[in-house]
Amino acid sequence: MGMERRQAVASQVTRAVANVPRQIRRRNVNRHARLTRSSALVTSAALGGALLLASVLPSSVFAAAPVTHYVIAASPIAPAGTLVAGATRTISVAPESSTNAVVPGAVVYLSFSQTTGGGSASVGTTPLTSTPVAYTASALGHVFVTYKTPSILPKGGKDIVKAANAASLATITASDFYSFSKVAKYTFSPNPIATPGSLKVGGVASVTLTSFSSLNAAVSGAVVYLSFVPAAGGGTASVGTKVLTSTPVAFPSSIGGQIVITYHAPAKLPTSGSDTISATDATKNATMTRSDSYSFAAPHSYVFSPNPVAPLGSLGAAKTVTLKLTVLDAGLHPVAGVVVWLYFTPTTNGGAASVGSKVLSATPARFLTSSAGTVTVTYKSSATPPASGADTIHAENLKVAPTIIGSDAYTY
Repeated sequence: MGMERRQAVASQVTRAVANVPRQIRRRNVNRHARLTRSSALVTSAALGGALLLASVLPSSVFAAAPVTHYVIAASPIAPAGTLVAGATRTISVAPESSTNAVVPGAVVYLSFSQTTGGGSASVGTTPLTSTPVAYTASALGHVFVTYKTPSILPKGGKDIVKAANAASLATITASDFYSFSKVAKYTFSPNPIATPGSLKVGGVASVTLTSFSSLNAAVSGAVVYLSFVPAAGGGTASVGTKVLTSTPVAFPSSIGGQIVITYHAPAKLPTSGSDTISATDATKNATMTRSDSYSFAAPHSYVFSPNPVAPLGSLGAAKTVTLKLTVLDAGLHPVAGVVVWLYFTPTTNGGAASVGSKVLSATPARFLTSSAGTVTVTYKSSATPPASGADTIHAENLKVAPTIIGSDAYTY
C-alpha cells in the first residue's frame, strides 16, 4: 500500500473515532466528571480487494496518564432488595486520569466484602475475596466484575466490591454495593426514650421501633438486630423476656412492622451518662442503623467545634467546613437524645448551613443529639464572598424563650 493511501485510511479512522460518543453511568467516583467522552472504536475499511482492520485508541491513552480516580458502573449494583436468589449482574471498573480518560493497562486492586450470608463476586473465573488482588484494565480501560446473589437471600446488610490503587495504604479508592434489605429506615418512638433526667428510680418506658420501606410503608417480618449499651450503673432494656446486651440479637418485626422494647431505669440513678438502644439490619456491612437514648442528666451547655468556624476571612468561595455541636450536662458529660433547636442567620450574600439534607434557615428546626451527644452541621461559605459580615449558626434548648444557647460563626 502506498504512503498516500495509508495516510488517507488513517485520516478516515481518526475521524470515525472522534465522532463516537460514549455514555457511561457514573457513580462512586472520587471526583466530579463529565458524563460523555470520546472512546475507542474497532474500525474496518475496505481497500481495493483487501480488508484492513484497525483498532484505534486515543493518543491520551497511549500516553499512560496516571490514574486519579475510578468509575464504577452501575452503582449501586442494583436497587436495594430487588435481586432474586442466584441473580447475576456485571459491573465495570474503569481507572481514569485527571482528564476523565480511561487508562488501559492500569493496575486495579479489587476485593470483596460479603455481609453475613451474602453473595459472591469474581473477575472471569477468579473469585474476589477480602484480600485485594491486582487486575489489569483491558485495552478499552475496564475490568469487569460479575456479582452473584446467594441461593438463600439474607434479610439485610450489603455486599461491597472495592477498588484501590494498592493492596494496602491505598490513596485512590472506590466501591460499589448491593443492599439486601427492603427496609429504608427505622424510627424509634418516643425518641429520646424520655426527657433527660426525668425518669425516677425504677421508672419504665415503652419504646416502639418501626421498619419502613422506601414508600414509607411498614415492613412486616423485617429482621432487626438490637443491642443495648448502658451508662455505668445504668438501666436495662428487653424485648419480651429477652434482655438486650451489647451483642446485637435479631428480632423480627410484627405485621405492623414494629418491635416493642421495654426500658427500665436503674434502682440507683447515676448522675450522668446515657443508656442507648441501637438497631441495625446486619452485624456486618449494615445498610442502616438507628439509636434511641436516655440521658440521666439534663443539658447544661453547648459547645461548637471548631469555634469560630474558620479564622477571619480565611475561607475561599463555596468552601465547606464540618462542625460538631456537643450538648453537655453540668458535669461536662455529653447528653444523648436531647432536643436542640438550630437556626442560621447569614450576612447579606452569605453562605449556608445544613444538618444532613436539612438546610438551616432563620426559623429554628428541631434536631436530636446522637448517642455521643452531638449534632453534625455542615457550613458552606458564599460562592461570592462579601467584603464583610458574619454567618452565624445558633443552638437553643427551646424554640421560644430558651434557657440554654450557643452559637458559632464565620466572619468574612
